[in-house]
Amino acid sequence: MVERLNEQIVEQEELIAAQRRDYEALQMEMTRIQAENDSAKDEVSDTRNRKSIRLLPPLLSQRLTFLLSILSKHLCFVVRR
Repeated sequence: MVERLNEQIVEQEELIAAQRRDYEALQMEMTRIQAENDSAKDEVSDTRNRKSIRLLPPLLSQRLTFLLSILSKHLCFVVRR
């Protein structure tokens, strides 16, 4: 009887370990999907901003586009460092 109980304990520990691995894999997948979602939101926001800039007077639109490109390059440089 004690031997059977020990077997059940081992089986339960294995199930718990498998569930923990599955949970961690799901957490990693959720984190990846959330990052993709945030990236897509940023892309949509950037697209909207660019469309808004096109509605501005041409000179102001050019200046803002130029400033955004500089800012974008600077942010890429900072992130890569």
